Amino acid sequence: MIKNRSLIMTFAELVKKRRFELGMSQFDLGVALNITPTTISSWERGATKPQYDTLINLAKVLGVTELELLHPETIKEENEDSKNVQ
Repeated sequence: MIKNRSLIMTFAELVKKRRFELGMSQFDLGVALNITPTTISSWERGATKPQYDTLINLAKVLGVTELELLHPETIKEENEDSKNVQ
């Protein structure tokens, strides 16, 4: 029996994952938020995080809540191996 294992996302991983799911480039997300692609890259590398007003707009664009962006560790995704729990 395989135990159910979950992966815990970071803010950086969540931003990158949602951007990919929406088919957006860093440039596209930057345009939507009126910031540079370099800033998006910095978030996705975990080097910086946005100010709160930007975080609110980021949540809207990415289709997540502000709480999910502030506490992405609460979002769990199943590992591929755990989908076959017997």
